Amino acid sequence: MGYLIERTVRFLNKRGLQVNADKCMTIGMEKRYKGEKSKVVTKPIFKIKGSEIPLLGHLTNTTKYLGMKFISIGLISAISIKEHTLNTLNLQGY
Repeated sequence: MGYLIERTVRFLNKRGLQVNADKCMTIGMEKRYKGEKSKVVTKPIFKIKGSEIPLLGHLTNTTKYLGMKFISIGLISAISIKEHTLNTLNLQGY
């Protein structure tokens, strides 16, 4: 993926266009072994001209697309955040 990003940046630079890493986002998933859930990567992996490309977070570091906020697992909604919070509190005995 890093190679493809680098190649795309070179292609665009030759045409007078610049890529701003701060306006880019990546989603990182780490495959786990049999029986384990995949893990969302939390540290930036890729760079554009030395600047790290931010990662979408699980519940933080959102991006907006067509007026809707997204995180690494998809669309953020008030209902899903409420359910997640209540489930977490219930699991911890609150």
